[in-house]
Amino acid sequence: MTGLKNGMVMQRNGQDVCEVLLRGEELPRSVGYTGAAAGEAQLEPLADGAMRLTGIPVGGPYTVTADGELFHDVYVGDVWLLAGQSNMEGVGWLTEQDRAFTGRDSVRAFCMDDEWRVARHPMHRPWLAVDKVHTEVLGFKQPNPPYRGVGPGLSFALRMEVYTGVPQGLICCAHGGTAMRQWDPALKGQGGDKSLYGAMLRRFQVCGSHVRGLFWYQGCSDAMQRAGDVFTERTAAFFAECRQDFGAELPIVQVQLARVVNVNRTVQDPLWSDVREQQRRLGERVERLHTVAAVDKPLDEAIHISSAAQQKLGEEAAEAMMNLLNGGTDGCLPPPAFSGVRIREDGISGAAVIEVHYTNLHGGLTAPGRAAGFALSQGDAPPCDTPIVEIVPAGDTACIRCARRPEELRGWRLWYGYGTDTYGNLTDEAGRGVPAMGPIVLE
Repeated sequence: MTGLKNGMVMQRNGQDVCEVLLRGEELPRSVGYTGAAAGEAQLEPLADGAMRLTGIPVGGPYTVTADGELFHDVYVGDVWLLAGQSNMEGVGWLTEQDRAFTGRDSVRAFCMDDEWRVARHPMHRPWLAVDKVHTEVLGFKQPNPPYRGVGPGLSFALRMEVYTGVPQGLICCAHGGTAMRQWDPALKGQGGDKSLYGAMLRRFQVCGSHVRGLFWYQGCSDAMQRAGDVFTERTAAFFAECRQDFGAELPIVQVQLARVVNVNRTVQDPLWSDVREQQRRLGERVERLHTVAAVDKPLDEAIHISSAAQQKLGEEAAEAMMNLLNGGTDGCLPPPAFSGVRIREDGISGAAVIEVHYTNLHGGLTAPGRAAGFALSQGDAPPCDTPIVEIVPAGDTACIRCARRPEELRGWRLWYGYGTDTYGNLTDEAGRGVPAMGPIVLE
């Protein structure tokens, strides 16, 4: 039977009671619960042979009894899908603080061995996966080194528990090094033995077929595999299928690609900027989607952001998710977003000042040390910061002072966080980075 497991978190419904689907050949005739509260749950047979289980209130832990079979340490709260590639899977270096953290009983992870555990790093454990797509098809045979394993999912859940006051569950589905073509929903009929999407769908069903949202971090492999020309279409189709299978109103928070050390090339790779810009603009075609920037986050090594950065990223994603859920009524803002650009003339020197405007800021823009990250390009020339004299954060605007007159810059292209080994340090006063962008044509 799927839908009931030891240590699980059941997704709540709008009445703050559990709502999960039970499937199997022998479904229970009665379900009771004891613990934080006690009572009889409700069972509703459905036309497709499944059974809807409701009535267990938010909280826990509970012992749930289904026709005499006991399920221990069961909670009711919010459940999230974690999916994407290695930065979501968790390969950040484990700090002493990470190793010392023993977890919170009310924040749990459904690991890839199909066991619910108190959430702590590492959570995904693809080398132990039940679904063969992780171990045999994609070849994940050995565990990560013992000093690796930090992703953003744990801090996301811990912050969501603070925001919501209810237990949190994480369904771990990410796999490092995977491109959008490998997450193709069209392959889901092959099941978890052959399909990443199929594995995610199976895990969703095992956990009761109800979740609150999707936290998604993917795109590095598409940039490296030169698949940028189909990235938007593949990602939009993926999100659309998720809403078919996981809920029509499914809120989605994605992470824009961070910087990466370009160890194989001596020049910047524009494909990384191309994918970042597509991620930034996906919100124009996909509803209930927020994109969290990561270009400001420090790295542990060439392509993976640090443990501290993962923690901050998860917290920023939680605020973005809360905004999707509540529309900002609780003070949670969407991620910082680019809102427009104009060129004006400096009243003293006559030189150009490019004003880049942002919305959704906590306070104003700031930067540690000298503000950096913008570049300009002319025609097909690679971007450079040669014409830029200074970047001055001022309220919701980054003022870029240039060594050229305004008319000389018409038609040039503006970038923030260009290429691979880039650096952009603009944040709002809450430390949330602004998104990488470009090209933006100056008019």
